[in-house]
This record gives sequence, C-alpha cells and structure tokens, in this order.
Amino acid sequence: MGKLKKQKGQRPAKFTHGVSFVFFIVLLCLSISGAYLLSLDLFYKDRFYPQTTIAGADVSGQTKKEVRDTLYPKVSTFNESLKFVYQDQIRETKPENIGIYIDVERTLDQAFQVGRDSLTWWSVVDRMSLLYGDNISVDLSYRVDDEVFNNYVAEELAFGEASQDLSLSYREGDFVVKEGQEGRGVSSKYLLALLAHNILDSSLEPINIPVDTTYSRVAKNELQLAKLEARKIMGAPFKLHYVDKQWEISPEELVDWVDFTIRSDDELEPSDYLTKDNFDLDNFILINLGRSKWVNNKTDVVLMATLNRGVVGQRLQSIAEEVNLPARNAKLQMVDSQLTVSQPSEKGREMLVDGNFEILARQVKTDKRELALLTRETGAEVTAENIGELGIKELLATGESNFAGSPSNRKHNISVASDKLNGILVKPEEEYSLIKNIGEVNAEAGYLPELVIKENKTIPEYGGGLCQIATTNFRAAVKTGLDITERQSHSYAVSYYNPQGTDATVYIPHPDLRFVNDTPAYILIQTRIEGNMLYFEFYGTNDGREVELIGPTYWDRKEDGSFRAKWVQIVRQDGQEVMKQQFVSYYDSPDKYH
Repeated sequence: MGKLKKQKGQRPAKFTHGVSFVFFIVLLCLSISGAYLLSLDLFYKDRFYPQTTIAGADVSGQTKKEVRDTLYPKVSTFNESLKFVYQDQIRETKPENIGIYIDVERTLDQAFQVGRDSLTWWSVVDRMSLLYGDNISVDLSYRVDDEVFNNYVAEELAFGEASQDLSLSYREGDFVVKEGQEGRGVSSKYLLALLAHNILDSSLEPINIPVDTTYSRVAKNELQLAKLEARKIMGAPFKLHYVDKQWEISPEELVDWVDFTIRSDDELEPSDYLTKDNFDLDNFILINLGRSKWVNNKTDVVLMATLNRGVVGQRLQSIAEEVNLPARNAKLQMVDSQLTVSQPSEKGREMLVDGNFEILARQVKTDKRELALLTRETGAEVTAENIGELGIKELLATGESNFAGSPSNRKHNISVASDKLNGILVKPEEEYSLIKNIGEVNAEAGYLPELVIKENKTIPEYGGGLCQIATTNFRAAVKTGLDITERQSHSYAVSYYNPQGTDATVYIPHPDLRFVNDTPAYILIQTRIEGNMLYFEFYGTNDGREVELIGPTYWDRKEDGSFRAKWVQIVRQDGQEVMKQQFVSYYDSPDKYH
C-alpha cells in the first residue's frame, strides 16, 4: 500500500476536536447564563433587582407597591415641615412653599430601571454584578421651582442687610458715582445645596441658613457706559408731537427722566460697546475672544441708563389727555316701538402710553431728538350695526312728575338736564349714577341759577331744578323693579314732588341717585317734556318680573309741616318674591330752611 499524503491546508483532527470542545464549553456557559438570567428576569419581573437601595433603604426583591407603601409615608413626613434657623430666629414652612417637590413615582421608576436599561451585553454584565457587586443606590428624585424658591428666600428669609449697588447721581451739571455699600444676605446656592443634602439623606434636621457678605453687583469700571448714555439722554431738548400739537422736553426735565438699571452681560450686544463716543478697544477685543466683557471686571452685570417709567409715564399720561378722543356711542331713540339711531357713533383715538415709552426709551439715546406719538383707533360699543344685539325691545316703565308753577330758570334747567339724559344706555349689571351722567353743572353747561336746598338754607345756585330730574328718574327705576342702591329724600316736602315719599334729591357729589340694571339687556332711558310734565321712559327686555308698589303711607305729622313717609317696592319673579325695598322719607319743617 502506498503512504497517504497530507493535503495542503488540511488541519489535524486533534485541532478540530479542540475547537469543537471550546465552542461547546462557550455555548454551554452561554446557555447556563441565559437560563440563569431568564430565571432571574422571571423572578424579578415585577420586583426590584438585588443590591438596589432607595435613599439608603434596601428594596431588593420588593414590588413597586411594597416600596411605594413604605416610601410615601417617609416622604410625607418630610413634606410636613422644613425648619430654617438663623441665630435665634426660626422659620418653618412646607417644602412646597419654597418650591421643593419630591417625586416618588419618578424615584421608583429610576430604581426599577436598574439592570433593565437595555438588552446589550453590558446590560447582562450589569445584572450579573447585581448578585455579587456593591449596592446600587438611587437617590430621591426632586425638582426645584426657581421662581418660588427665590421669592421665598427674598421674602421670608431676608436676614441681614441688603447691599447697595454702585450707581450714578446728577450733581453740579454731570453724573457722578454714587457709592454702594456692602451687606449681608442669604446664599441661595448654598442653601439649595443644604436642602438637597437633607432630601438625599431623608433628614428632618433644621437647616442653618448660610449668610454671606454681599457686594455691589456693579464695579466702578462698569459705570462708564451708563454715564455716556445718561449724558446722551439729557444732552439736548426732545420733541414729542402729534399732528399739529407739540411738546418739548427740556434738558432740565430730561435729567429727572433718567434712571439706571442693572443688566446682565449676557443681555448686551457688541454694538453696546461700539456706539458713538463709547468705543473701548480692550473690552471689544475681550468680547470677540469670548472672554470677560470688562477689563478688571468684578461682576457679571453692568449699569445701564434708561428712563424712569413712573416719571415719564406720568408725563406721557398728561399728554395723552390732550391727544385722546373718546369714542361716542350711537344715540338711540324708540319711535313707534322701533329702535332707531338718532345720532351715529363716532370712532375715538387713544395714545399708546406704554408703546410710546418703549420707543422713547430707545430713541432718547440717539441723535434723533423727536418722536411722532403712536395712537390707535378705538371703536364705539354701540353702533348702527349692533343695536339689534342690545335687547332693547319694549317699554318697561315710565316715571313722571309735574313741575307746574316752576320759575323760568327752573324750567330751563329741567330742559337742559332732560336733553342731556335722553338716550342714555345702561348696560346689564351696570350701576347707573345720575350725577355721573349729568356731568358738569355750571354756566358753561347751559344751566341758570335757581333755588336749591343747601346747608339748611334755600339759596340760588346753578342747576336748581335737577331734583325734578332725580325724582322722575327714581320713579321710573322703582316701577321697572330695579335695585336702588342710593336715594335720599328732600329735607322738607316740596309741592313739585307730589305724592310725597316718592322723591329723590341730588347734589354733587352726594347725595346721588343710583340703581343697578339687573335685567338681561341694555336699558334705554328716553326723556320728554310735554307742557309741565316730565317723563322718563325705560326701554329694554321684559324678563317677566312683576312690580307691586305699596303707598306712599304717612305718619307722625306735626303742625310745623314735618312728617314721615314710606313707599314700598316688591318685585316678584314667577310668583316668588325676589326683592323688597322700603324707601322711608323724613321731612322736616320747611320753616327751618328759609
């Protein structure tokens, strides 16, 4: 027989068997590991893996519910109270009041994810290490509401004395340094760290409030920009104008407008350093190198010149009173049961005080020394297009009175006031004031002198006779079933107001006649004079209310002409009494007023 020849590339049988054995061992290990991990996953499917702790407490093998039942009472105890101590003073509050919120559910979720993050090889290693490695501790999860925290520290933990910032003040023709002052204040960052430490340790120990020396937030070398801006603001007169009106603000007044505010460096743009007469090469280089924006800087804020919103706003408001034009509602009248427009509405004009302030605050730092004031058009509430939405459908009630025997001036005044009130609209839930709607009572308004009761005397004054208006208006409101919120009878009985007890007197500013429109729609007040009769008609929507009037009744009559009277208004809705008002009048002897 010939010898077998070894073929090129053929491995020995011993080597092949060795590889197979290694492969078998690896496969066996993987199978055992896989089976073990599978059994581990099955056992801990709804449980925390071994070696897992939450806030120092071992939760291995427990379910979320079991841990939750243990953790919530512990957290609730912490949430009951936080104590802060400063010297001999103690502040106690709940964590939520300082903006600290512990999230139990998030804590449970984070702890439950230990060993379950992924299905990678490293996840397998992590799960194996849970059996034999060190404990994996999960801290309590919490969040901080910065605004609530800072507000609480500022308002409730304001121990020490606040520092005063460096600033500028105007003296002897220029802006000079106003020195700051060191202070003592709570270190918010350190306090927050102490709070976090207590949370992580589940500690209920009082926290000693950390107080540090506080300094001016502005360094002297940071004042130059503000000084240049302030000089620019008051460097020349500034003109405000609207159409043909103009207001010039002098440099002397502009000085009072200047205010200073602190801004963070992060809010500044490179252009802030490159404005005219304000170029700082060193700072410009540092800005563009991404380093500090101030040479030899001490802080990260800078003082900026601006306008004092209160002072400037007051000036703009006074100008607005000259510019503004109120919109005028359409004037309405009821003619043959049809609501019509007797005078069209007119649009108004409003000067934008806040908007003009913002523009002015920027422009006053430039070479442009004038500003065209911004306004906006305002619309009327009542126009020809929307009168159908007002609910003015029918006559609700009429008040009337007889002024026969009145002197000519008195009749004139009654006519002037009647015309002024004709067409007045009262919105639902609005309180009507007779004095407000009459307006000025003087010669310019068309009134003449006539007798009025004033300070226990009957003397002539402009507007005498307006009580005829008040009385008639009062009677219409009572008959409509409205809520009368202010009414006063005359000091003594006057024949113009028969029957006595149903009158009302007015005198600026009080007494006034007031009532509330508690109907579901607008009320249109329409007045008219026929001979010596004055009428007030109230139009609106009849909501089904029924009005019963009792009286007036009289008692306690005396020979000197004094007596008392009572007029009762009862309002019913669906047969049920919803309001009852008694108008009691005390009439003195007329002899005391002559």
